[in-house]
Amino acid sequence: EMMDVVAMGVTMVGALSWLQAVQYLRDAGFLLTHTSRKLIHIGTGPIFLLCWNMFSTLPTARYWAAVVPGLITIQFLLIGLGIIKDPKTIASMSRTGKRTELLLGPLQYGIIFVIATCVYWGDSPVGIATLTLLCAGEGFADLIGRRFGRTRRPYSSSKTLEGSVAFFVSSVLFQVVFVYYFAQWRWFATSLSEYWDVIVVVSLLATVVESLPFADVDNITVSLAAALVARDFRTPLPKPSKDLWLSL
Repeated sequence: EMMDVVAMGVTMVGALSWLQAVQYLRDAGFLLTHTSRKLIHIGTGPIFLLCWNMFSTLPTARYWAAVVPGLITIQFLLIGLGIIKDPKTIASMSRTGKRTELLLGPLQYGIIFVIATCVYWGDSPVGIATLTLLCAGEGFADLIGRRFGRTRRPYSSSKTLEGSVAFFVSSVLFQVVFVYYFAQWRWFATSLSEYWDVIVVVSLLATVVESLPFADVDNITVSLAAALVARDFRTPLPKPSKDLWLSL
């Protein structure tokens, strides 16, 4: 398990480095608060996923990997509760500068990553697709919606058509990249061509769910909808041996 301990450490360094880099750019005046918050949202997850190949094939590897989002989530919880004083994190990850906001979106984000890692890992594209959709879709919908959003949803005044288009397009693109990436490394016996229909359907459903007026819980509703539909759409195929991974 030493390999997994090392991989966990490297993954943690990568994730925290991204957080620190975004916070530095915000403190230096290069980023607005809402932009830094969404860049953290978009970037942290993919960095975490890219590091999965460093872990072993042992059954416990997923739990070692889950420690990374788990510890970061605990940090957000302690900051949100006021137990840890970290004004820089609060400033870069909250809308209004209130520490309690970390108990909503950021906390949900971290918990979803821990659960998806432990439950799905690389056994099927479902967890990977759900996590990339959560990172990219949610993040780009807010960034594009704020900057270019003009057409308000009649049933949700805070959401725009432009944001929904950004959600769908970025969700599809990120899922394509990561499903292809893990399929190439033989994490599961599904090729990208076999999963195109799932990617489109799941992204479309998640786009609709994200557009609904569920304030502060869209991380949860989007992830649940995506995971449930992806699971029912196609039963995951058996995971082959990662002998290729071990030989490189």
